[in-house]
Order: sequence, then C-alpha cells, then structure tokens
Amino acid sequence: MYKLEVSTPEVLGKFGIDIETHHLIINPAKIGESTLNIIDVNAGITVTLDITVVDYYLSFKIEDIEGTNTNEFFKTDNYIRFIRNEDNTKPVKIMEAPRLQPTAQLL
Repeated sequence: MYKLEVSTPEVLGKFGIDIETHHLIINPAKIGESTLNIIDVNAGITVTLDITVVDYYLSFKIEDIEGTNTNEFFKTDNYIRFIRNEDNTKPVKIMEAPRLQPTAQLL
C-alpha cells in the first residue's frame, strides 16, 4: 500500500499508483513545479520526487493505419502530440519513435 503527498496538486492534476502494475501515473493539469512524496506504508520508506511539468500535451500513438495514407508524417509507431502553448491553442507535433524527436509541426 502506498500513500502519496503532493506539494502543489494544482500542477500535478490527477495522479496515483496503479494497484496491479505498481506504476506511478501522473496526468498534469498545468505547467509548474511540484514535489511528490511516495510512502510505502508497509516498508516505512519514503521517496521524494521533484517534478517539473514543462509541456502540457495530449499524446496519441499511431498503431494502425487503415486505407490509403498519403501523409508521410503519419507512420505506424509515431506519436501525435497536441501541445498547449501560451495562447491556449494546440499545435500538433508528430514525434518519431523510438527517439520521440519532432519530425513535423502542424499549426
């Protein structure tokens, strides 16, 4: 069993630990900094993570393409990220796996 303590929940948004996989899941709400303490209640051990959210984005992985694809940037295993900027708009970045380096940006 884990207990989570966060310094600025308005930055981290929704967060938790998946009970089955024991993976930490964070869905940040805004750009900023926060500290997250993860306490293993059974072992009595605490780990402190300093987290900086630099980009708020929605990320999608292209797993399958049906039909004729004429867009060279949309390839299987690439990622599409909608990134919120200062104007609260969402430019699209296409990220090429496995490096996740930008290959294109669509506005």
